[in-house]
This record gives sequence, C-alpha cells and structure tokens, in this order.
Amino acid sequence: MKKSRQYSESTKIFSLEKIDTLLSKHFLQETSAEEEDVAAFRENNKREYELLQKFWKRKNIEVMDFNSAQALERIREKRVRKSDKIISIYKYYRRIAAAIVILLMSSFATYYILNRGGQPHQFIVQTGVNERFNKITLSDGSVAWLNKNTTLTYPEKFLHKERKVILEGEAFFEITKSKKQTFVVSTRHSDVTVLGTSFNVKASGVETEVTVKTGKVEVTSDFISEKVILFPDQTAIVSENQMVSHKVRNVNYLSWKTGVFEFDNTPLNQVISDLNSYYRDQIAFETELDCTCNLTARFDQESIDEIVMILETTCDLVIQKENNQYIIK
Repeated sequence: MKKSRQYSESTKIFSLEKIDTLLSKHFLQETSAEEEDVAAFRENNKREYELLQKFWKRKNIEVMDFNSAQALERIREKRVRKSDKIISIYKYYRRIAAAIVILLMSSFATYYILNRGGQPHQFIVQTGVNERFNKITLSDGSVAWLNKNTTLTYPEKFLHKERKVILEGEAFFEITKSKKQTFVVSTRHSDVTVLGTSFNVKASGVETEVTVKTGKVEVTSDFISEKVILFPDQTAIVSENQMVSHKVRNVNYLSWKTGVFEFDNTPLNQVISDLNSYYRDQIAFETELDCTCNLTARFDQESIDEIVMILETTCDLVIQKENNQYIIK
C-alpha cells in the first residue's frame, strides 16, 4: 500500500488528501471550521501554498479540474530532485577530496621511500666495560678505535657532503682525507669537524674532551656560540656552560689505546688513573692513601705483574692480589 505524503506543524500531521480538501474550500472562500489548519499549513509551508495559489488563479481551470495532490507531488518531486542534486554534488566533491588525500599520501610515501627509506643502514657498535678496544673501519677508509664502555653510531655508507658519526664514550679516529666530504664526530656537547687528521674524543655525560694528534680540527659547542680550531698537541674541553682549550697536559691521553705510558715525577694517584685506562681498572686503593710518592718511569705494554712490582719497590707499597685485582694496602 502506497504511503501518503504528510506535512507537519508542531504536533499536527496533515495528509495530502486532507490538504487537498482544506485548500479547495479555502480557495473557494468557503468558510470552514478547519481554517486554522489551513493557516497552520500556510505558515509552515509558505512556498507550497504560494505555488498552489498561483495554479488556482490561472484562467480556464475549474476547481474540480485542479488536482492539488498532483501539484503537491510535483513540488515534492522537484524538491527531491534538488536535494538529490545537492547530495550528488556533495558526493562529487567528497570524491575529489578523497582523491586529493590519496594523492598527497602517495606523494608523501614516495618522498619517504626516496629520502628516508633510501638512507644507508645505521650500525651501532658498543664495547663492554672490560674490553681493551674495538677497531672499526668505516666505508671511507677512516678508522675508529673504541675504548671501553663506548658506543659509536655510523652509516653503512657516507652518501652526503658530511660524513657524520655519533659518539658516546671515548674513541681515537684516523680520518681519510676528502676534499668533497667533511668528517663530523657528534657528541652530547659538541661537533668535531675535520678534513683529514687523527684525534681523540672523550665524551662523558658531563663534558667532551677533544685532543689532536695530527692535522687540525674544528670544535663547535652545541650549547654556547663558541668554536675553536685545534692543532697537534692541543686539547679542548666542552661542557654545557663553557669551552676551554690549551696545550696537552697529559701526554698519556692515548695510552688506553697504545699501552705506552710516560711518567715524569707524576703523583701516584694520577699514575694509577692512567694505568687503569689500559689495564681495565685492575689496580685499586683499599682506602685513601696520603702518599707523596711521585713516579718517573716509562712503560710499553708491560705485564700488569711487572708494573705492580715496580710500584711496590719504587713507592714502598704493599699490594695484594684479590680476585684478579691488585689492591694497594
């Protein structure tokens, strides 16, 4: 059964059949007790009322020939077509918007693949607390020796103008010269930039210490607007608050790698600290000693037993071995 079209006014519901009867009497100016309903329909459906009124006033149309239901249905269909057109246009623009989003996503994916996915693989090398050192040869032929408890991050290949590695801990670098690519060691506090040289970088959580053996390097602070050029046997120390540079004060800065030590009237505390950089903390003080012994000696990869014997004899110490560690009593 076909449903009849309905119009509403607040809580009142008008069917097409009822509107047909009401408007026929209304346009014939026949008074009706239901004139209030016509007024309500006119108030809430002004456009439909005006169109029906125009049809009614046209000549050669008899009252009985006028089918208000059909007229209202045509008006309704016109409204539906207009609504369909609006919906259709909305769907059209929505499809365009979706296409634009897909295109943008596709473009982004392509950019990511070409510019990010195409990046060389990153290697991360870590040395243990008791490792002597770990030699790493980079793709450009440069070499890095890692001290204990050190992390080096570097790419499989250097593809850009800058050959960049990231260091946490201590490492000695021998850099292959390149006129096209600078070499950068990035630490928490600074960037060390070189063209071709050898240098040592010690990066802790507190500061970064850079010492040049050959060539020259540029050290730039990441916290303050300062930088310095270092030449052989010069050192720069960079922290969050300052940068200082000076001539090398500790000739044993590379002893952790070479095993060669030179002491010239050096206090015992400094001697033990330097020796432990190579011998992996095998010498320790049982308690703080008020020792005034200064040592003058040269060690070239001697065994730890030989070094302990020399320390005992020279400084009149009692040193005992406990669990693979030598304790200075």
